[in-house]
Amino acid sequence: MRLPHSRSRGLRGGGPLVVALVMMAPHGETLAAQAGSAIRYRPELLACVAFHQAVLSDLETVHGEDRRTETTGWEGDLVLRAQADTGGVLSVAAWFERLRVWHDTPEGRLEPATDGMLGGRYRGILRPAGDYRPVTAPFIPEAVSAIAAMDTALDELFPPLPPAPLMPGGTVTDGRKWRFHRLSDTLVAGGTALRLRVLRSDTTSVVVDWGSGQVSQGESVEEEWGRVLWQIGKGPLSWVRRITTVVTFPATAVSVRPVRTEVRQERRLEHLGALPPERCAVP
Repeated sequence: MRLPHSRSRGLRGGGPLVVALVMMAPHGETLAAQAGSAIRYRPELLACVAFHQAVLSDLETVHGEDRRTETTGWEGDLVLRAQADTGGVLSVAAWFERLRVWHDTPEGRLEPATDGMLGGRYRGILRPAGDYRPVTAPFIPEAVSAIAAMDTALDELFPPLPPAPLMPGGTVTDGRKWRFHRLSDTLVAGGTALRLRVLRSDTTSVVVDWGSGQVSQGESVEEEWGRVLWQIGKGPLSWVRRITTVVTFPATAVSVRPVRTEVRQERRLEHLGALPPERCAVP
């Protein structure tokens, strides 16, 4: 499974190229990284920035001896503006300036037009630790929504952050679903970058209604591995995620053979850089 490259800096392998520099980060920021200060989203980090997002999903369904494989994907460039709001949260507005969506099946490829989405505003509330609550989403053309859940694109934009200060080599959970492990820090252009491994595992029951009163209960097991690169004074540089979801249903009177569906998904976020304030004028 290979994601497309972005127009600007590209999505190559494990994210943006990390370049060691002789120039060190500002003294205070370097000390903060070494001391394991909790990293948080702040208005100045997201005042007017561009990100590249890319998602690729491989879906395989096995029903007895029958096997079907499909691939869906989308990638685009997003402009985002965040401002301080009451209660210590950030008010976020964002919009796509470029977007591609596609669906590959054994019957061929679908790639609907996305022009109707470009410039449409996503709005929501972002908490300092990365919890995002959507408020509004732009109009999503029906042909696009049939392939990708673009109404929730911003829900998956912000990497979650550790709930407390974390020293290199340390591990902590947020008490809900995320487990964080801080790797050794590195130097990137302009300062210090923290590297986080972010893990998640979840098992849930799934119910499907076949109609005519026939209901089957199955199980969904989801495993996620992720890596976040966070630059002191700049925010998230990249977030690479690999998610595997396996859903199984036993044989029933309706489906005499067991059904197994596996979705392998790769998601990438890349910071493309700060933009001039006039690019982020929001009506």
